[in-house]
Amino acid sequence: MTGRAESPVIPDETSGYEIKNTFFQFIMDVPSNKTDELRKHYVKRLEPLYGARESESLVAVLFRDLLGISRVDLVMFPGRTLKESDLLRLHFGVKSLLKSVPVQYVTGKAHFSDFELMVGPGVLIPRPETEEMVELIIREFGDRRGLTVADIGTGSGCIALALKKRLNNSEVFATDVSSEALAYARRNAWTYDLDIRFSLLDILDFTNHSLYPAADIIVSNPPYIPEEERETLPPNILFYEPARALFVPGRDPVVFYSALAHLASLKLKRGGTLFCELHERYGETAAGLMKSHGFTDVRIIRDMQGKNRILAASGM
Repeated sequence: MTGRAESPVIPDETSGYEIKNTFFQFIMDVPSNKTDELRKHYVKRLEPLYGARESESLVAVLFRDLLGISRVDLVMFPGRTLKESDLLRLHFGVKSLLKSVPVQYVTGKAHFSDFELMVGPGVLIPRPETEEMVELIIREFGDRRGLTVADIGTGSGCIALALKKRLNNSEVFATDVSSEALAYARRNAWTYDLDIRFSLLDILDFTNHSLYPAADIIVSNPPYIPEEERETLPPNILFYEPARALFVPGRDPVVFYSALAHLASLKLKRGGTLFCELHERYGETAAGLMKSHGFTDVRIIRDMQGKNRILAASGM
């Protein structure tokens, strides 16, 4: 990248802290301004909704990402006191969690691979399963140089950034159907000074498939949750994360895999591989689609929980 471009503008929805109470009204709610007492107080507040273990983790994330206080600092300096502005940030962070707002939207930060990414409403929160897919790609292609990567449905840009950083001299092209998500992805790439080409494209529009580059790696975490599973999701996902990034439109649960298979049949280079995340129920159906498009080496890989999670297709 030559020079440093101006930071892309992202939607101003990451803070969410409208201070409506006076400090006096707020301070009556907490035992003191010492970090250890505050930690215990807010864990107890969150436990009915999240349980003890997750509440501990969420409060630790608030201290780290809102206030810059690590878990180690919480243990080593339990008597550390917070100033009024930090007390308010912590207080309103907990209030948001009590409304089931994802902690990543509360803090505006998501951790993925070696990155701290900016996220907010309108962009899917990166998942650990997606990191597993990135690690699989690195294991299989990490010793090659000068690769071209196409990341379809980039969201926050997490996959594109990780592959750009870890694949030597790679050229990375990333697309999404959401201009809001692309704003976050561009900002995250700018933050880490990574040269990635972003485009607003809809993978379901087959007439645009000619606009994608020929690639050694095509990778995607597409929407794969059927509409009938909507009510099974927890409220922090169902009511806050973008439905367009989660749910399959219409009645065909593998519509995105059909589109990816078509794109890969046109744009995947010889010796390349298509990688995509899966709904565990539709792995075999998606694999069959790949075989029908001429792929001879089709694999379904389990994640750390033993679920069918990643589809890899090559050998055309």
